[in-house]
Order: sequence, then structure tokens, then C-alpha cells
Amino acid sequence: MAAAPAPPPHEADPLAVLLRHPSVTRNQEVWSRLLAAAPALAVAVAARCAGALSARFSAHGIAAVRAFALWLAKHGGLLRSLQLSLNLAGRERSEAEAAIAAALQRADAAVGLQLTTYRSYPACAGPVMQYLPAWWLRVLELGPRADYSDGFALEGLTRLASLSLHGDTADVLLPSVAALSKLTHLTLADVAATSLAKLKWVPPQLVALHLSLAHIRRGEALPVRGRRTLRAAGLLCGGGGGGGGPAPRAHAGSLLRAPQSLVLTHLTALTSLSSDGRPLVVQAGDALPAGLAALRVRDVRAAAPLLGLTRLTGLEMSLSLTPADDLRAIAASLPQLAHVALCYDDTRAAAAAAPAWAALPLRRLDFLAVGGGVDAATLAELGKLQGLLHLDVHGGAGCCRESGVFEATPREFAAVLGRMTGLQELGLRGFELLPEDPAPSGDAAAGGAGGSADAPDAAAAAGGGDAAANNAAGAALGAGGLEAVMAAIAGLPQLSSLSWTAIYAAKASHAPLTLDEAAAAALCGASALTSLSLCDCGLSDAGVNAIAAGLSQLQVLKLDQNPGVSPDVLPPAVAARLRLRELSVLRTGIRHPAFRARLVALHPRLVVKSSTRSSASAFVGARVSAKAVRPAAPGGRAARLAVSCATSYVEPKKVLMMGGTRFIGLYLARQLAAAGHEVTLYTRGKKAITSQIADDTDASYARFAGSVKHIAGDRQDFDDVRRKLGGSGFQVVFDINGREAVEVEPVLDALAGRGGSLEQYIYCSSAGVYLKSDMMPHREEDAVDPKSRHKGKLDTEELLRSSGVNFTSVRPVYIYGPLNYNPVEEYFFHRLKAGRPITVPGSGMQVTQLGHVKDLSDAFMACVGNPDAARQVFNISGERFVTFDGIARACAKAMGAPEPELVHFNAKDFDFGKKKAFPMRDQHFYASIDKAQALLGWSPKFGLVEGLKDSYDKDFGLGQCRKAADFETDDMILQRLGSKSYAYSR
Repeated sequence: MAAAPAPPPHEADPLAVLLRHPSVTRNQEVWSRLLAAAPALAVAVAARCAGALSARFSAHGIAAVRAFALWLAKHGGLLRSLQLSLNLAGRERSEAEAAIAAALQRADAAVGLQLTTYRSYPACAGPVMQYLPAWWLRVLELGPRADYSDGFALEGLTRLASLSLHGDTADVLLPSVAALSKLTHLTLADVAATSLAKLKWVPPQLVALHLSLAHIRRGEALPVRGRRTLRAAGLLCGGGGGGGGPAPRAHAGSLLRAPQSLVLTHLTALTSLSSDGRPLVVQAGDALPAGLAALRVRDVRAAAPLLGLTRLTGLEMSLSLTPADDLRAIAASLPQLAHVALCYDDTRAAAAAAPAWAALPLRRLDFLAVGGGVDAATLAELGKLQGLLHLDVHGGAGCCRESGVFEATPREFAAVLGRMTGLQELGLRGFELLPEDPAPSGDAAAGGAGGSADAPDAAAAAGGGDAAANNAAGAALGAGGLEAVMAAIAGLPQLSSLSWTAIYAAKASHAPLTLDEAAAAALCGASALTSLSLCDCGLSDAGVNAIAAGLSQLQVLKLDQNPGVSPDVLPPAVAARLRLRELSVLRTGIRHPAFRARLVALHPRLVVKSSTRSSASAFVGARVSAKAVRPAAPGGRAARLAVSCATSYVEPKKVLMMGGTRFIGLYLARQLAAAGHEVTLYTRGKKAITSQIADDTDASYARFAGSVKHIAGDRQDFDDVRRKLGGSGFQVVFDINGREAVEVEPVLDALAGRGGSLEQYIYCSSAGVYLKSDMMPHREEDAVDPKSRHKGKLDTEELLRSSGVNFTSVRPVYIYGPLNYNPVEEYFFHRLKAGRPITVPGSGMQVTQLGHVKDLSDAFMACVGNPDAARQVFNISGERFVTFDGIARACAKAMGAPEPELVHFNAKDFDFGKKKAFPMRDQHFYASIDKAQALLGWSPKFGLVEGLKDSYDKDFGLGQCRKAADFETDDMILQRLGSKSYAYSR
């Protein structure tokens, strides 16, 4: 029989087409789930995705690396790209490199590696290098490393096209670069200045070179502000070094090197030379390749190296001091230049260069934190730049304000802007304008020049008082002053992005001028705007709504630091017209989560950033991150906490909670319901499914009770569990009361089998699984105790790990808070209330850790739908550690009770039978929460005293307790010791 004919090309395997679609290959979460879903599907993925997938892996501990190495050895043949971020040191780093190398070796031996891209930050190289597939590898990026050596052989990677090396020891690898005959792109970041001499090894076929030095070259001129900054950072030694002054003196320990010329003439194919971080300055003696087409440096201090670059079309200077004569020489010698970008942080340098701007094809101009004044002559030159595409003027704002003054009234400034008809991006931030003439003339709407620079400064005469002076300044600017500026901006036909922040009246006030409704309405004509930022400018709801009504193309809107903006802003009729994908309302009058919910209903993919102090549950799936923002200078305002909810939207899920009516589940169920999830509790039904707690209002409790569903059943009846959960469609399981692995198996059988709906299993484990150790705090990768009384939870974690489901395990330490059924804080409250001494084992200096139940609930919420939580274990507790004695004193402060009397005892001297004389284990016991803070964007909100006060006020202080006071063991101790503590030997 003849063989069947091969299918035509258009009848390719449809599964192969689907698996190679970007929605799979570019989404690590998708294909990793496919690999774990079922053996047959894993085989199909392996057969059709070889060399097609991209993996990213980061770890802070060696245990995670070991687990990843096992995965890599099995699935490495699927990868096209591998990116590692291993934050390890010492022996752990060496072990990690050996594990990754061995995994690559096994994967190559089993199925063959097809890696084309390998990135590692910091560099995970060493033994790894010899197992990278030389035939396939095209891109290699190695981050900073303290011990680069010649052992990192590159010669064998003969097909490498792009190489990135970071760190001031990476230049030792440059001689081996000469053998890379296919190399076209090279990045040398933060390398030593001596690397310039080693650039002779770079192969001549190189097309693009990105170069930044760890230290500036001797003789590179710096502006005054730059010298101060580098000297403060310890990067500049000696005097001079800027503005044509004497070069800094080299001496022992100096970070400046001997003069080094940049000679690249042997790179005949080089078309792009760029530099950032600590960028290069082109200076006399440098020799650049004639074929260079794009050059990005900090400054050009000598025009001569550029004058022969007849193919140069793009020139960017990130901190220019180049005078007008050199700019004219460049323009005259290089008529082919098509794009020039200049940045200034010194108005004198800008004024000296401004007469030459019009001779250049200037496309981008930045004034960065300008100080002093931008004079009228510079402004006049600015108005000639009709081909300018990007203008950003940043005089500083708030504590960074440097009082940069534009010597123009608003109408004069509007006239300059109105002539710059090519602008596509405009940023105006933190500078000052002069007051208008008291009797302004000209057409405000057209932005005509009708003011005078000599107008009296009414605000200054008022003495600079914040509110009054700002009002006077607004009057002095003249009716319609800012309206004229906005009208000129609206008249720019190509403008797509505008950023406006805190414009001031010269010498008048520390409060920015108000962008009133008339000025806001004038901006409506900027119909091409897609990105708009109006910050710290006194906007009201009416002003925002007036602007939004005319800007239907708007995608990004930022309204930060406008207290007058309320939750009523952007009503549905206005918001629906926009195409919003990002909205920022930080430090405004918006504090209620309903605002976000209303807008997300109109724009489901919208990212909202706000300063609300609500927990993550108030935002449907938003991740909460918080950081302290400290003042930049002495005398500034106190540090403040900026909280942003700004990550991806998580679709409401169908959630099953095993348990949920005693303690943790009470708070977690409320957060889940408030976030829009459909919540069902699985309990025996022996107590009320919902009950009102102290945090509830009548209305909030009614909403919660009406939304929660219930399945009555005993989870010990495994067949009944399978029957009741089979086909139920639950997507997320929160297992709050599971103690043994056998209790979890039927849940997985019902929801995670073939055709199952389970997307994530979130398990409440315990930090009690860790093996007692001398090394503290406990980290997630630490050894565990198979004989622990929490062995069942340890077995459950292993079951979840081996089952292939997407799971997250949370290991709390000691949990406390209102309605706690474990006598943690209650032990102390009972004794403080009775006025009794508190008996404490040992010295009382044992260190432990308490975590508030609401912080634990927030952490659980941060896991839902979070790819960074997939198949991870997290410690969760409070941020600070505390001694046993410290807990007793903190409880007294929370109650408002006197300092407690503490009696210490040796537990070995007593036989308490089955009674516990103290609620915590008599040892140091605390855990690191760094991993959860890094991956979940979560941090505890409660300090210890604050959390204990919350527990007391909403539970024990209301006359509620889980167990009656029992002082039997206390009496045994006190009867033997009297009032004397046990003399504990430290």
C-alpha cells in the first residue's frame, strides 16, 4: 500500500499553531499551567513548543533554586529564552550556579537545548557558561559580579550577536570578545575607565556600542551642581573639573583615573554609540568611527571629534554645556543631521547655547531642575523652534523646588508656546512666571503678548503668606493669564501629551497657582491629547469634567495632589467617552473604593492609583504597595506614607472557603465579598454561617450576609466532599482549617481533575513546621521538622506541590486580633484586668513575633490571581520582633493599664500536668516576611501596640473572651517563688 500523502502546508497541526501563539509563548503563567495540567497535555506542549518559550526566575534562597533546577532539567528543551535573578551570595551563589549548570547539562543530554537568549542579574555564570548551547545562543547578558575572571570563556560562543557585561570587573572578558565573529551589539555598563584601552579587542563588525563607566574620566567637565553631587557621592576628588577650570587632582584612593582617550576608529561598521548612567563626554583627543549615525552622550566639550562624521543623523546630549560656537560648527559641518536632543540643568549654559538652537534640527529640549532665570532672549530663541517635538521644563516642585523663573508673563509665555507648532509632547513643572500688567491687553484666547515684565508684584508685597499671597499672585497674573497659556496649548495641532505641575507666581508664594474652570475649559480644544497630567494645580471636579468632556482620545489621566478633586469627579456620562487605561488620583480628595469600582465597570482594564488607606480588598483585585517618602532636605515635612493600588485587575472568582466562621475566615470572607468574589463557606453548619463583628456596620453586615453562600458538610466524610464539590465550578479554594493531607485530597479530586475548574489552592499552613534552628529568623527555604506537631500541614504542602496544581501556602507565626480563639493576647489581658502579676518563663527575653489577623487576611487577598504567588510558600506575620516581656508591656499599653509586674520562672521546676503555663513555646521563634513583601506587594499595617489595642477594644474590652480566666498555674508559680522571679542564668 502506498504511503499517505503529506498534508499540504496550510493544514498544519492546529494544536501546534495554538501553542506557538504569542498569548502562550509570551505568557509564562499560561504555559507553565499547561505543563502541570495533565501528563498528556505536557507531552503535547513538549512536542510542539521546543525552543519556543521564555522563562523568568528569581530567588532569594537556595531552596527555590534547587526546585527550579529540577524543573529546568526536565523542561529546559522548551526554552528559547532564560532570565535569572538570583539574589544570593557566598556558598549559596556557588551552589546555585552549580545547580543551574547541572540542570542545563541534563536538559541538553535529554532533549537538547535551543536557548537563544540567556540573561542573568546579577551574573549567574561560572560553570553555567560551558553548558550554554553555543550553536543556538545569540543574546547573552551578564549582570554585575565581583569576581569576573578569564574563566568566563566567551570564545566558544561564536554565533553570539549581542553581549552585555555589567560591573567594573567585567572588562577582563574583553580580550575574549575578539573571537566573536558574529557580534554586532555590545553593552559595557559601569565598567572601569581602564576598559577604554581594552576596546581595541572589540571586533570590527560591531554595529552598536553602549558604554558607561563606573567613574568619570579625568578632565570631563562638570557643571557646578554636578560637581557638588559627585563630590557628595564620593565620586569626585580634588577641586576643579568643570566649566573649563583646572582638572581635579589624582591621588591615592581617588576614583578618577588618568586621562583616557576614546579611540574607536577600528570599528568601521559602528553606526550607534550610546551612553547613560554615568555617560561619556566627548572631548579633545577622542576618535570616533566615520560611519557613526547615532551618538548619545552627556556632552560634547570639543566639536572636533564630530566634524568628520558625515553620516551622523542623530545627536543627543543628556547634560549639555556645549557653547553656541561649537553647536554652530557641528550644524555647519554636519548638514545631514536630522535629530538633535539637548538637556540643560544650568540656565546660563542654556542662554549661552540658545543663539545656535535654530541652526540645528533640534527635536527635543529639556530644562532639568533649572535654577536662576530663563531670560527673555532665551525665550525668544525658544519660540523659533517650530520643528521641536518635545519640550520639558522642570524647575522642581515641593521640597525640590529651585525657583526657576521664566522672565515672561503668562501671555508672553503663551505667545512663545503658540509659535512652537510642531510640539507633540510638553512638560511644564515647578517654575515661576512673572505677574501680568494690571491692565493687560491682547487677546488672551490667542495667547498674544500683552503683559509687562515690570508689572508690580502684588503677591510679594503681601508678604508671602500662603493662601493670601497665592490669591494676590493669581490676581497679579491678570484675569485670563493661565487661560491664555491653556488656550495656546490647545492650539498646538500635534500635541499628544501634556504634563503640568505646580506653576508659581514669581516671589509670591510657596503655593502653586490655581488652574480655574476657565483655564481648564480652555484646554478642551487639545483634542489630540492621549496623555494628560495636571498635578498640584488646584483643580476642582468641575474643571476636570470640563477638560474630560472635550478630550475623547484620552488614555492616561493624572490628577495627583489636587485636594479639590472628589469621588464625584468623572461622572459616568463623561468617563464613558474616554479611552482610559490609567488614572492616578494620589493625594486627592478621593478616599472611597467605590470610585474605582465605578470606573472599572466602564473600563475593565483600567489601572487606578490612589492614596486610599483601605486594604487591598477595597479594590477589586488591586495590589497594594506602600513606601515611605522622606523629605529631600533638612527642615522638610515629616516622612509620609504613599500607598498605591496600581496593578492588574483580577476578575471576580468563584471562591470556596473551607471553614470561615471562627477567626481568620471571618475577616477574609468579608474582604473577598467586598472585592466582588462569589464566596461559599464549607462548614458543618453547627453555628451561624455569618455573625456581625465589631468592624461591621449594620449596612455592611447586611451586604455581606446576603452575599455569602453555604455548603453544609463534614470534610472528614471524604466521599461526601467529592460528591458535593464535583462540578461546582469553584476557581479558588481557601483552605483555612485543613490539618492533614488526607483532608485535602478529596477537594483536589473534585475540583482539580480532568475538566476541573480549580485555578488556585491557597492553604493556611503554619510557621510551626520549621525545624528548630540557631539561625534566625526562619526563611521559607529553611529546613522543616518532619516530627513537628504540624506535620499534617507539612504533608499537605507536599501533596499540593506534587499534585501539579497552582497552590500558595501561607505560614503565619502567632496570630492575634479580635475574636482570637487561641489565648495569645487574652492570656495577658486576663491577668492585667485582674491586677495580677504576669508569669513569664525563663528570662522573658525570648524573641518571638505576632501578626494581626487583618494583616494575614490582606496577605491572603494579595495571593488571589497573583502569578508571583504561584507554587510559592510565604511567611506572614508582623514586621517587628518582640520579647515575651515586651508582649506583656505592649498589652498593658493597649489596655491603658499600669506597667505590669513580671515574675519569671523555670518551667523545669514545675509539673503543670496537661495545663499550659504560658501561651507560647519557650524559645526564640520568628520568621522573615521579606519574600511576601517583595513578591506580593504586601506589608503589615498594624504595629504591635496598635494591633493589640484593636484586639482589646473590639473584643476583650467589650467583655468578650473565648476562655474564662484560669490562674491555677500562676498560683503554683507564685506560691513557690513568692514575689521573687526565678534567677534565670543568661
